[in-house]
Amino acid sequence: MLAPFKHCWIVFVAETKRLVTYRAQFWFELISSSIIEIIVAIALWRAVFASSVTSTIRDYSIENMILYVTVAIFFGQAAKGTGVGTFQREVYEGSLTKYLIFPLSVYSYKFGTFSPRSLFAVGQLAIALLVISLAGYWPVTTHLSFIWIFLGLLSLFFACLLYFFLLIALESLSFWVDNVWTLSYALQIAIVFLSGKAIPLSFFPKWLESAAQLLPFPYIVYFPVRTFLGEVKPTEFLLNFSILITWVAIAFATSRIVMKKGLHHYSGVGQ
Repeated sequence: MLAPFKHCWIVFVAETKRLVTYRAQFWFELISSSIIEIIVAIALWRAVFASSVTSTIRDYSIENMILYVTVAIFFGQAAKGTGVGTFQREVYEGSLTKYLIFPLSVYSYKFGTFSPRSLFAVGQLAIALLVISLAGYWPVTTHLSFIWIFLGLLSLFFACLLYFFLLIALESLSFWVDNVWTLSYALQIAIVFLSGKAIPLSFFPKWLESAAQLLPFPYIVYFPVRTFLGEVKPTEFLLNFSILITWVAIAFATSRIVMKKGLHHYSGVGQ
């Protein structure tokens, strides 16, 4: 029963060691991309607030917005993990065969390679929050508590699972079509604009915010971020967490069905 978790942990450790083998290149790519994204987002929001006649927009001050976008950016990176495109490449190359002839679970193995970057993103967030506090940009109205930090990170873990299963479901279409990279890219674009990573969903028109809540994307970033920052009430958390778990179950079942049907069309020639 515990074998898949043990297997996932072994792969996770091995993938982490592989990523940090070339430390200079790895940390440069990881840190530079985060810094650039945060600088652009903060500069944009500072311009928006500078042009506003009020000091708050939709109950957000500039300090609240800086804190929100910082957490949202790193939560978005954590949810995406790594390994985008690897499953479809294994289907095309025939290397998927190793999951079929050896006692390997494609889910435990792929999630083991998927999650190290998620952990690194959370570590970067802790450093970024410290910098915000020391720089004097911490909102006076925001006080992080241990329980909401824990629940926010718990929600983030299931958000990672949701994104992972959605990605596997999409990339399993590679059993039938030649290139599904565009679908994976479309998923990332949808997450940027509909998950609350680029802009809080409360800034959307009411009809669009309500429509977005019917999709899985807000539960990948917006809900975990608001939970982490303590912006949700206990009843709201329980409702949205239940919806998140439901979406995880739906995405997992969909990926299993698509993969199972796709394996009937698979042939690993030369493997």
